Amino acid sequence: MQIAVPASRTFRYLVKSGTCCVTALPRGIFIFVGDHALSAGLDRLEACRKLRQELNTPSPMENSSYGQETMASAGIQINVERLMGGAGGSGGPGTHGGTGGTGGHGLGARIIDSAQNVIIHNHSDTNKILDTALEKQLEGWLNAPDPKEKHSRLCGLENRSPCSWLFEDDSFILWKNNPGELLWIQGASGTGKTIISSMIIEHLFEARVLLTNSESIAIAYFYFDFADSAMQSVEHALRRLVLQLSHQNPAPYVTLDQEYKLCDGQTVPTYFKLLEILEKLLRLRRTYLILDALDECKAADHNRVVDFIQKISRWSDIQLHVLVTSQPHNIFEKAFMSLQNLSRITIHADKTLDDIRVYISNELASKSELQFWKPEWGHIATYITQKSAGMFRLAYCLLEQLKECARLDDLQTTLDTLPDNLHDIYSRSLKSIPKIHLLDVQRLLHWLVFSKQPLTLEELEDTISFDFSDPEQYTFDTRKRPKRGIFIKWLSILVSIDSWQENVLDLNGFYYADCTVSLAHSSVQDYLLLEQENHPNLCFSCPVHITEEAAHQLMAKTCVCYLLHFADNLLNEETFPNYPLAMYAAKNWTYHLLCCHDRTGLSNLTMDLLKSGSNQYAALTRLHRGGKYPCWSSFIDPPLYLCAALGYIEGVEFLLDGGADVNAVGQRFIEFGGPHETALHAASMQGYLAIVHLLLEKGADFNAEDRGVTALQLAIRHGHIEIVHLLLEKGANINVNMPSSYGTPLQLASEKGYTDMIHLLIEKGADINAKGRRGSALQIASAKGHLEIVTLLLKNNADINMRGWNGTALQLGSKWGHIEVVRLLLDKGADINAAGEDGTAVQIALKCGHIEIVEILLKKGANVNVDGMQGSALHFASAKGYTETVRLLLRRGANINAMNEGNCSALKLALLQGHNTTFQLLLENGADTTTNNGGTVLQLASKHGRTEIVHLLLEKGADINAMDEENCSALQLASLHGRLKTVCLLLDNGADHNAKSKTGTALQLASYYGHIKIVRCLLKKGANVNAKGEYGTALQLASRNGHIGIIRLLLMEGAHVNAQSGWYGTALQLASEEGYIEIVHLLLAKGAHVNAHSIWNETALQLASRTGHIEIVRLLLENNADVNAQGGWYGTAWRYASKRGHTEIVKLLLEHGATPCIT
Repeated sequence: MQIAVPASRTFRYLVKSGTCCVTALPRGIFIFVGDHALSAGLDRLEACRKLRQELNTPSPMENSSYGQETMASAGIQINVERLMGGAGGSGGPGTHGGTGGTGGHGLGARIIDSAQNVIIHNHSDTNKILDTALEKQLEGWLNAPDPKEKHSRLCGLENRSPCSWLFEDDSFILWKNNPGELLWIQGASGTGKTIISSMIIEHLFEARVLLTNSESIAIAYFYFDFADSAMQSVEHALRRLVLQLSHQNPAPYVTLDQEYKLCDGQTVPTYFKLLEILEKLLRLRRTYLILDALDECKAADHNRVVDFIQKISRWSDIQLHVLVTSQPHNIFEKAFMSLQNLSRITIHADKTLDDIRVYISNELASKSELQFWKPEWGHIATYITQKSAGMFRLAYCLLEQLKECARLDDLQTTLDTLPDNLHDIYSRSLKSIPKIHLLDVQRLLHWLVFSKQPLTLEELEDTISFDFSDPEQYTFDTRKRPKRGIFIKWLSILVSIDSWQENVLDLNGFYYADCTVSLAHSSVQDYLLLEQENHPNLCFSCPVHITEEAAHQLMAKTCVCYLLHFADNLLNEETFPNYPLAMYAAKNWTYHLLCCHDRTGLSNLTMDLLKSGSNQYAALTRLHRGGKYPCWSSFIDPPLYLCAALGYIEGVEFLLDGGADVNAVGQRFIEFGGPHETALHAASMQGYLAIVHLLLEKGADFNAEDRGVTALQLAIRHGHIEIVHLLLEKGANINVNMPSSYGTPLQLASEKGYTDMIHLLIEKGADINAKGRRGSALQIASAKGHLEIVTLLLKNNADINMRGWNGTALQLGSKWGHIEVVRLLLDKGADINAAGEDGTAVQIALKCGHIEIVEILLKKGANVNVDGMQGSALHFASAKGYTETVRLLLRRGANINAMNEGNCSALKLALLQGHNTTFQLLLENGADTTTNNGGTVLQLASKHGRTEIVHLLLEKGADINAMDEENCSALQLASLHGRLKTVCLLLDNGADHNAKSKTGTALQLASYYGHIKIVRCLLKKGANVNAKGEYGTALQLASRNGHIGIIRLLLMEGAHVNAQSGWYGTALQLASEEGYIEIVHLLLAKGAHVNAHSIWNETALQLASRTGHIEIVRLLLENNADVNAQGGWYGTAWRYASKRGHTEIVKLLLEHGATPCIT
């Protein structure tokens, strides 16, 4: 593309694209992008717009009119290749000739891309930036909890076990070195399994650094965590593993991004689809998976986590090492023992004895409260080591018991009476709390065990800031808030405090309000939930009683009553910070309520909360619709809609009985924020069958649309077949097809792979060939690879050759690599040669790299010469380097010399992409070696430094000195582009090193562009150092661009220091104009004529004065430059400096005798 930049004023603009930045300086230039030109006029804003538009065009493989040259130039997708000068002035040589510059009398000759006129920044980390943007997109899509923070925290612990015994264990070494092994590390609670996992992960990271690229490994890990509900789901773990492995993929995120694009990011992959993606990723390289604390995933997921590990352990032909840790539960024992590749390490006291001793010694040395007992440290360490029985957690708790000892007698008594199990330590801790506060402690512990998410200290303390005297309704009272952190100090053994700040205490010794409080260890939760009557042999007695039902009753009531506080105490932006529990209460009141078996006792409170138009309901909806902060929008969702969306059927019943509008709309839960979503939409999407049934009975409009989406579509998309059946029975429109991305119900079911729903919809009369935004049901199923559904649709007369905007079913199956779908479609008569925007099926398969599908299509008779938007099948195969496919295409009659829309042949594409074997095959089969610019393939190969191809062409008898239409030879092109190996090869094979063209000799081009090694090589071969060209000699050109090393080399080889030819002046004049003071020094020392005049009648002093290089002006004057010499546009040096405003130079010239009046 050609863009004109005005020459009449100083102007700089910057245009950024994803791969390069282009800066044009104020010399009135034309910028060319690619091989073709498009006039953009002289308007500055229009020029910027046009250039930006051009730089955002697709890559060469997507738009072959650019050819493939741009991809081969230093990794830059958009290659700014040429500059064209304005009229006159001094410029520089280039492939396509001429000078450029300011204000001269020249003929508007052209100049190739001088680094001073166009700067291309090829950012090496551009791909990283793009990957980061994609990573954020996919992270948001999968919404998986990230274990990095926990891992970092574990690695940062000051007194970690070194685990030296583990890394020397034969089972660990076997696991590490042998793919296919499953290692199970089991141990009782408190034995340091999670610390061990973090050490293993770090050990693998450190080992990976030492590996070569060919040995590279992938590492993925996940910590299940009893204290964080998001970290207790197997599906969440699977999402995170997929994200981690996608990031480490040689082509990051390609597999996952394909899945994202298939569903437009509208739905998250199912568990089984995630398993498919994981298997694909695991096949890419040797992989280590570490899953810590299986026993801490939620109980409902224990069977699934077992199934997951069994499944991945049995995948064949995968270099996979799986390591898991857990307590020795029966479910894991039964499941893992059936695996043949299982190794087990059981953590016993004898294994960890040395590590426990080191741990205790370090703890004694680091705890200020124990420094008084330094003489007793050895005695203490022995005692604690024996009592801890190999459990780090127990050792820690036992040491904590010693902090309050006042005398040596106390210390010995405490040591003698220390419990030997964690439960008795926890019991002792709770019994030390004043009895008057035990009820509040019990309430806090309920929250710590069963809260939906970890709570901050201020949130937790607000949970007990109530008047609990009335069991029917708690009353929130800010005066009931406890002293900050007092309960935490009493529970110090049972809880842990995390803060984003370095310390958890402020300067006054109080805990920070936003510290996160959680149970210190899973053993604390085990203790609190243990049914004492079932464990009569344990000596502990827990002074608090924790049950799940009581916890959710308490928490639901607390949340509701907290929100009811806003009935008389308005919640707004000013008061919100005073209520830290508000957001949690609004978002989780129904979670706790629905966990209660008996919800009747809370009905009056919840109905009071749901009063439409009340302050408390306004506060609830604004909090619930917000993120970190409330949404202060004036829109309030109807209570019926909110209850339906949350699954609170008692609330739905109450509101409907009270006359609520069954079709009232809200705008909270629809996936793309629709403003007209009814309660039926919300309940159908969430899968609340009973609520859907109730709403329909009360007359809900089952065909109501929200941005073209009905309740039926939402139910199908989310897999709720019973709701689908119910809606269809009620008469829902089965063929609804509004302009949304959802498509018809049948298309949705085909996308998601719901075979049972497909049967149901077809049975109910769904239009099998309806077209949607993403095609027909058959096209969608083919793109997703749902073979069973494709078969079912074809049996029911789906149109196999229907064309959508994204292609036919066969094209889509070929694009996404679904081999069995392609076979089926071909067997059923799909049009193998149908062409769409992306080409034919065979072209699409080639473009996407699905070679097996290409072979299937060719065997079935695909036409190899059909032209698509970007060329024929042969073009695609050659550009990709699929040599055997190229061979097959040629056998089937592919036109070897056909051109694509970019005037590129298959031979040229193979050359530009560096596919030597493919190139050789094409050459041997008679490919035309001329190019579309009148040159030869030898010149093109030389330009791009394809040395092996150059060698091959020379062996085949290529004319080494042939010229293209610009009179450039292969040697000149290789010299211009800095291809040293190619230059040497051409010279060794007799290339004419003194051949001339418009742009100059090979030596002149290499000198201009600073390729000193090539200059040296050419000189050794006898290149004429003083050859004159249109732009001067090699010395002039090297001086023009400041290549002092080349200048020294040329002078040593006899270059004439005062040579003057072409559009330029002497070397001294050029160096003076450009400001290269070292070169000016060198040239003067070599005898350069200081007062010589250029073709424009200008001296070096005049040029340096014009361009403002005061040190060069001083140097020239010191070397007897004529201060009053006449010439050029303005006459004397004084006039040049005056016109340009260089006042310091004017003063200097006057000091040296310049005459101001001379004109």
